[in-house]
Amino acid sequence: MNGRLFSAEVWHEQFKRQFIGVIELPNGQVVGMSSTELDTAEFSIFCQKVEAHAVTELGVTFYELESA
Repeated sequence: MNGRLFSAEVWHEQFKRQFIGVIELPNGQVVGMSSTELDTAEFSIFCQKVEAHAVTELGVTFYELESA
């Protein structure tokens, strides 16, 4: 994003907010809902959305790892 680097934790928070939803805190700020609350199918859909966004919006390329 404009040459800036972000940690995995920051990206995870961004994608939780974007694809799962948010919880409003008492002070009015929001945090992403926990991905640990998702069942297996919901988590799979979340991962697919993150990967699709990474490819289409961020130019990320994913490679299949070969089995040894």
